Amino acid sequence: DLLEKMAIIYRTNAQSRALEEAIVREGWPYRMVGALKFYDRKEIKDIIAYLRLIQNENDIVSLKRIINTPVRGIGKTTLAETNSAGEIYQLPNPKIKLFLDMLFDFKKVSKEIKLSQLIGYVLEKIKYKDYILSLDENGESRWENAQELMGVATKFDVLSPPEGISLFLEEAALTSSTDDISDERGQINLMTLHSAKGLEFPVVFIAGAEEGLLPHQRSIFDPQQMEEERRLCYVGITRAKNKAYLIFTRRRSLYGKTQANLPSRFLSDIPENLIEFFSSNERLVETW
Repeated sequence: DLLEKMAIIYRTNAQSRALEEAIVREGWPYRMVGALKFYDRKEIKDIIAYLRLIQNENDIVSLKRIINTPVRGIGKTTLAETNSAGEIYQLPNPKIKLFLDMLFDFKKVSKEIKLSQLIGYVLEKIKYKDYILSLDENGESRWENAQELMGVATKFDVLSPPEGISLFLEEAALTSSTDDISDERGQINLMTLHSAKGLEFPVVFIAGAEEGLLPHQRSIFDPQQMEEERRLCYVGITRAKNKAYLIFTRRRSLYGKTQANLPSRFLSDIPENLIEFFSSNERLVETW
């Protein structure tokens, strides 16, 4: 199958969000290699749970997910025998009272500010960045995902606050509920450069061949890290058996910001006789 012969590879996990949404819009099946789909990631589920609870304080599933995220010292045994949000809120526990006060503050603010600002407000108040960075070695990547979700939310900033939250949550639910299509059909492979090691595909697309992404912005002033980025780029290119497409854009939205990045310095390392340039209005795929 043509689709399973393709791999789309990128430097950061957060880049998968736009790719996944585009693939879902086209109705193509896909699978993530070595990672969860964007809306299945812990940090994304946490933020969406906060928004669902702001929208409906009786959402027991969302409440139980985030009442102790970040850790607030509310034990599982405290919640184990409760079957409704109302029961939890009525427990004689001062920590739950503090949580409820915070939730009411979020609900009040949600009626006054834009959706992306609301997400930023919530994450700041709960000190989510500190929490997510302390979890494991993937903290930076997790925080990048959270920032990317804030970027998605900016699309809904033009709407009045209640409508913005509702439509945002509907879109998130639509994207995250897309079932994996049976392995009997071919699937596009999506993965980071780190996950691509040891794999090969007839055709590879490397998305985001730009300064700040590949090489990653954290490596710009560190020669040793820059060489690691160069090696990762080489890994990506050599995953292709027949063709490798290195894609860069003049402007992109990432982590909630619009960026105008230069093409990656690594493109100039490739011998000119091996390169063929295409612009966005030209047909990329001839015969593989």
